[in-house]
Amino acid sequence: MKIWQRNFTIAQLNEFIPCTAMAALDIEFTEFGDDYLKARMPVTDNSSQPMGYLHGGASALLAESVASMAGNMCCELDYACLGQEFNCNHLRSARIGDVVEATAKPVHLGRKTQVWQVDIVNAGNGKLLCCARITMFITHVENHRKPKSEK
Repeated sequence: MKIWQRNFTIAQLNEFIPCTAMAALDIEFTEFGDDYLKARMPVTDNSSQPMGYLHGGASALLAESVASMAGNMCCELDYACLGQEFNCNHLRSARIGDVVEATAKPVHLGRKTQVWQVDIVNAGNGKLLCCARITMFITHVENHRKPKSEK
């Protein structure tokens, strides 16, 4: 079942990244289907902790970023999803040089709230590194960012 309320391309989603926290971690959106959105992030000095492993906060930022973008694409124009609650379980780690991939899928798409499941895997071996659940509330917005191609 197709969940998207807005028409978009991966290129348009990536237009939102400059000048955000996502840009600092080299996050990029890569793929979407009828009921999912994917993004990837390289594990670099910027996304690691001092011992050279993927920082849990970087995983959380990746998870919330992909879920938030997906949630917003499920809202009608002039509405936006904003994070309300976040839970993240770190199961394995990755090292500098690895690439991680996050897939967001909806658990609940309501009129006032959404719940998203995000699984982060090591793109090299497919092993699950982190599972996150994000609850968002939907609110009316008057002036929100739009991709350059829509301005």
